[in-house]
Amino acid sequence: KIHFGQVRLANIQGIGYMRGIWFTSLVAGLATMPLAAWHFGQVTFVGFFANLLAIPLLGLAILPLYLISFLLWILFPQHIAFFAADKLTGLLVALAEKASEFESLILPVSRF
Repeated sequence: KIHFGQVRLANIQGIGYMRGIWFTSLVAGLATMPLAAWHFGQVTFVGFFANLLAIPLLGLAILPLYLISFLLWILFPQHIAFFAADKLTGLLVALAEKASEFESLILPVSRF
């Protein structure tokens, strides 16, 4: 509920979406951390920060563009949406490769 003269942070468009991404990334990272520690012998925190960029890029741009490309493929096999989605997928892969370069955020752990 917004009162006259006040703007609540939760009512600003986009803040709730970003809060959901942050929370989802945090829960997923914490839930998989013991498995990653056991399987790989290391724990990293860079995935959390990379997901803050990757999830909106994938959900708001890449997947909708691929869906549009699929729906228009019969009429226009070389549709511009496919080209754009392909370029954004390349950007997502580049983000993942860049995130993997942060070796200082990798903590080695012994298997338990």
